[in-house]
Formats: sequence, C-alpha cells, structure tokens
Amino acid sequence: MNETDREHLRLLSIFHYVVAGVLALFACVPIIHLGVGFFLIFAPPQGEAAPRALGVFFVVLASILILSGWTLAACLAFAGRCLAAHRRYTFCMVVGDRLRLRRWEPSWASSPSSCSCGRA
Repeated sequence: MNETDREHLRLLSIFHYVVAGVLALFACVPIIHLGVGFFLIFAPPQGEAAPRALGVFFVVLASILILSGWTLAACLAFAGRCLAAHRRYTFCMVVGDRLRLRRWEPSWASSPSSCSCGRA
C-alpha cells in the first residue's frame, strides 16, 4: 500500500466519523415523539382512553427509530476506526452498503454487467 492509499483511507475514516456524528444527531429527532408518547401515557387528557394506546405507539416507534439510528452511527464510527487501522474491510463494506441511499434498488442492478445497453 503506497502513501496515496494511506492518505485516502485516513480521509475516508475522518469522513466516517463526521457522518456518524451527523447521523447520531439526526437520530435524536424522534426524542420529541418519545416525550409526546410519555405525556399521552402518564398524563392523558381527561375522559379519553384512546390517547394512552397512541402514546404507547409513539413510545415504541420513537424508541425503535432512536436505537436503530444510534446503532448505525456507532457501527459507522467503528468502521471509520477500522479503516484507520487498516483492518476489517468486510465490516466496512457491509456498513457502507447499509448506508446506501438507493435501498430499493437491488445490489445486482447497479453493476455494469446487468445492462446490455442495446446490445444483443
């Protein structure tokens, strides 16, 4: 591995740390819904029973979103650390694949061999 490759891996690991921080920050947005859910559970409006069930729904959904976001951010930060240490490249590839924005597209659809480009 030459010096250019080492520099690129160092920059890539720094970018992993930055994106992990931003992801962890945005994963905190559902804390608002968590608070609303707890409010509906422990201090529901008088005479209504339905908000309690809605509060449980808010708490469960917000908890799942927060924990999954923080878990993905932690995995991304760990992948950045692994890139800086030049090890566990498979883990880094799996984490990178989970962060793709085109989740609805199968991985084989983006390969050049899957497109005939008009050729028979």
